[in-house]
Amino acid sequence: MQTLLKHPYFKMVLMAIGGWLLLYILPYESAGGAETKSLAQISLDRMINGGPNGDWQHCLAIPFIILFLLWRYKERYQNLTFTTSWWGAGFLLFSLFLYWLGAQINLYYLGYVAMHGIAMSLLLWLGGWRTFWQLSFFSILGFFFWPWYFIGREIGLPLRLLVTEIAEPTLNFLGLDTIKQGTGLLSAPTANLAMGERFSIDIAAACSGLRSLMSLLLMSLIVGYTSNRSPWSRILLFLSAFPLAVLGNVIRILLLVYGSIWFGSEFAIGKSEHDPSAFHIGSGLVIFVFVFFGLMTFSKMLKKYLEKNPVSERSTQKTVPHSKTQKAALITWLLPCSAIILTLVIKQLTPPLEVGSQITVRMDLPANVGSYRSEKVAPNPAELIGLPEDTQFAKRTYFPSWGNSFYDRINMGIVLSGQDRRSLHPPNECLIAQGWKITKEETRVIQLSLEQDLPIRILSLSKLIPKSQGSDELSTLNAYYIYWWTGNDKVSANYNQMVKDHFSTMITQRVYSRWAYPHLLGFQHPYEQGEDTVNRLTRFLQLCAHEFQLAAEPF
Repeated sequence: MQTLLKHPYFKMVLMAIGGWLLLYILPYESAGGAETKSLAQISLDRMINGGPNGDWQHCLAIPFIILFLLWRYKERYQNLTFTTSWWGAGFLLFSLFLYWLGAQINLYYLGYVAMHGIAMSLLLWLGGWRTFWQLSFFSILGFFFWPWYFIGREIGLPLRLLVTEIAEPTLNFLGLDTIKQGTGLLSAPTANLAMGERFSIDIAAACSGLRSLMSLLLMSLIVGYTSNRSPWSRILLFLSAFPLAVLGNVIRILLLVYGSIWFGSEFAIGKSEHDPSAFHIGSGLVIFVFVFFGLMTFSKMLKKYLEKNPVSERSTQKTVPHSKTQKAALITWLLPCSAIILTLVIKQLTPPLEVGSQITVRMDLPANVGSYRSEKVAPNPAELIGLPEDTQFAKRTYFPSWGNSFYDRINMGIVLSGQDRRSLHPPNECLIAQGWKITKEETRVIQLSLEQDLPIRILSLSKLIPKSQGSDELSTLNAYYIYWWTGNDKVSANYNQMVKDHFSTMITQRVYSRWAYPHLLGFQHPYEQGEDTVNRLTRFLQLCAHEFQLAAEPF
C-alpha cells in the first residue's frame, strides 16, 4: 500500500480526480444562484454557443493540441526531474482562495484563473521549478482553453476603432470618399447620393478582428514551439500576430466595400449582422489563410536570421536522473489534497446566493411628462445580444406639444439587470461604436424633492451628420447622455461604486442585488448653448424621475 501511495502515477490520478470534482461535478455559482452550474458546464456553454464578441469553439481543441505536442516532442521531456518546491504550496492556497471567492461573487472568470493556477501550483509543488519552467509553454497554451468573454469587450472595441481608423484614409486614398462614424464606414454624401447610400460598412463586434487575433496568437505559439527555438524569435512571432490580424481585417473591409459597390450590399455583406452572405464569410476565410501564410513566412525569416547556428535538440538535453523525491514522504501529495478538500468543504458550507427582491426603480416610464407626450419603443435587437433573458427594458421617446422637431425629442429608458451582472456595463463603448464622440464627462447632483437628491453622470456627445437631406455638406450634431445606477437601496453616478457595492453585498450578505440603469438622450438645438440643453434635460428629469426612481440613498 505504501508503495502505491508513493507512486507518481497515483499522484496524477489523485490530481485528475480533484480536477474532475472542481471542474465538472461541483456546482459553481452562476446567474445569481438561480441555476448553479459547474465551471465545465459554464465554459462549454460559452465555447459551443459563442457570444456577442466572437466565437470560442477553438477552446475545445486546446487539450488535444497539448496532448499531441507532448507526444510529438516527447524527447524534450524525457529527462524531467521531480523535486518538491514549497512555493507551489503558497500559489495553491492563493488559487484555492480565488476559486472560493469567484463562487461567492458570481464571477466565473476568477474560477478560470483559479483552475489554471491550481494546475500550475501542483506542477510546481510536485515537480519543482526546473520542471515547471520546462513545461511553462503548456501553461501559456492552456490560457486559450478558457472562453475569456471580457476580452471581447476590452479589446474588441479598440480593435474595431483601430481598423476603421486605418481603413478610412486608405479608402479615401483609393478615391472612395469615406466618412467614419464610430465603428462604421459610410460613403460621403454627393449631389446625387446620400451619405452611406453607395456603401455602408459597420464593423460589428463579431467582425472586430478579435476572432482572427485569438486564432493567430494561438497559431503563433504553436508555430514558434514547433519551428523556432530562439526565445526572441518566439516572442517576436507572437507579437507579430497583432499587426497581422489588424492588416487582415483592413483588407477584408476593403473587399466588402468594393463588393458592395460592384455587386450590392446584400451580396457583399448579407441581409443582416446575423445573416451574413457567402461573400462576407468567404472573404474572412481567404484573408485568414493569407495572414496565416504571412505568419509562416515571418517564422522562416526569424529562423534564418535569428537562429543562424541552431543547437541540435538532443545536444541541449542534459541527462538528469529522476530525483529521489518521487519516493518522498506522503506529505508532498497529502497536503495539496487536504487543501483542496478543505476548500470544497468551506465552499459547500457557505450559504448560497439569494436574489434580492427589493428593486429601487419602477419599470414603467410615465406616458406624459409636463407638456411632453410619448411613445413606447421596443429594445433594439442589437441591445439584446449577449444579455441574459431576464433582463428587463422600459423605453419611451418623448415629443413636446409645441412641435415634432428632431432636436426636441428626448429618448429615455431603463435597463433592469437580470440575475447576471452582464446586463449592466458603462455606456461609453456603445456610444462610441454608434459613431458618437465623447467630448466631456461630468457628475452633477439634482434635487428631486426636499428629501431626495439624485447624482447623475452627463456625457457630452457629438457626431457628423448631413446638413440636410440630399446635401453633400456635413454639420456637427451635439447631444447629451445622462445616466445613473440604482439598486440595493442606493443610487450612484459611479459605475465602480456600483460594482464595489454589488460584490461586497454578495460576500457579506450573500444577496445578489438587481441594479437598474436609467438613462436619457437629448439633442442640442443649433441655436442653443450646451449648458441650456443640459438644464432643459435636467428639468425634464426633475419632472418625471420621482415617478420611477424610488427612494434611495446616494453613495
